[in-house]
Amino acid sequence: MRRAIAVASLFLAAVATGCGQTAGEGGASSALCAFLVVREERTYESVHYEEFTEGAELGTAFQPACDDTPNDPEGLIPAESLTAYAVRGFDPAVALAVGNDPDELQFVAVLTADNRLPAEVEEAIEAAR
Repeated sequence: MRRAIAVASLFLAAVATGCGQTAGEGGASSALCAFLVVREERTYESVHYEEFTEGAELGTAFQPACDDTPNDPEGLIPAESLTAYAVRGFDPAVALAVGNDPDELQFVAVLTADNRLPAEVEEAIEAAR
């Protein structure tokens, strides 16, 4: 199997909505959409983990829409269906690779109840350093 590279950040603050508020220029607020996907009633967040090996195709994951600028009609990021893949070494209930181009997959993981990465994901990230 080939290695896929995921270039994304971990956004812990916005699990429920996919969007979070930040201070913009001049103190005005602006929002950022986190990369979230939903599959089998689990929400996964993008994680910065650069090397992984995808496994079998599992089906479809859904990326919800996010309106990061409510007063700007062009700010809406539309919902999207993505192909979900298993990731070697991880239970799909913990981590997946997602994307519509097999050469540009993103690694995503479910956060624990206290908004942390599962131990096996943290260990893999640490081992890759």
